[in-house]
Amino acid sequence: MSFENYVVRAKCFIPSSTSWTRESLSALNRRIANVMEKRGYVPDNVDPRDLLFGQLSALTMSFTTSMHVPKRSRIRSLTKSEAEAHQEGYFKALRKLVDSHPFNLVFTISFRDPKDGSKAFIIGIESEPSVVAKIRQLNMKEEQIDDTKYQNIIWQNKRDVGEIIHSLGASLSEGPEVIRARVRSVQRPLIDTSLIGTMPSEVAACLKEANSCFASNAALACSVMLRKSIEVAVTKKFLQEGRDDRVYDAEGHEFGLGKKLDALSEVAPRPGKHIDEIERVKWLGDASAHGSKTQITPADLQAVVPLVSTFLAELELKR
Repeated sequence: MSFENYVVRAKCFIPSSTSWTRESLSALNRRIANVMEKRGYVPDNVDPRDLLFGQLSALTMSFTTSMHVPKRSRIRSLTKSEAEAHQEGYFKALRKLVDSHPFNLVFTISFRDPKDGSKAFIIGIESEPSVVAKIRQLNMKEEQIDDTKYQNIIWQNKRDVGEIIHSLGASLSEGPEVIRARVRSVQRPLIDTSLIGTMPSEVAACLKEANSCFASNAALACSVMLRKSIEVAVTKKFLQEGRDDRVYDAEGHEFGLGKKLDALSEVAPRPGKHIDEIERVKWLGDASAHGSKTQITPADLQAVVPLVSTFLAELELKR
């Protein structure tokens, strides 16, 4: 899985009064390391001692957020190995990180020495947010990142990259921009919009809500709205046919959906033949609303949608 749609990239430059030398590159390495250390990062591919004593001249430097992993307690040392305890502590610290926090940053260094004499170090920066580490290591689902949260993650990384460039005393030349823009496929609605357009406003509102729930992966809520759309439609049919007696009892109390479905064939013979099938949709909605252990999947909903669509169309409701 590619995460280029989360990685922010920028390029900046620092003017140099001298040509490329090992000493000037080493000084730039130390400057980058100092800036990143102050921001709470540790180097991945270099030895801090080499930076300290000027023994390093690297063209690529990477840094990861420093995370405190506490040592094992005496009790835990009896039940878990040091490696297991460290891994558990690391994952716990990773979960606490804000999704938008730049987790890993990579610097690539080159030198520009054009004929006009404007020498400069060119620094490329790539910032990967902590949400990527969570997807890779904690099995976080990418689908949990809606468009608003995604935009906030990218904005935070752009801002942090800009701050790092400023702290380095460099000038921005490109970006910061995400490497590849996120493109989300448009999900087909559960209930066809052409059917919704033929329904009375009360029924259409229920169907639109069902579509919204399905698009948000709220299967239980979606099943409830499908059931409600059937009840509202059946009630509407009785009222349009002047059969209020099949909606309310003598005391004005409204009948339940089950009793309405039993009497539906009196005003709508065609859909009345499919009552047994529609009872499945009623059951899904009832179980979702009242069953604490009910589990409904998108596949369950997609399986009953043809029944709902046919039933509603055959009711021939007036708008």
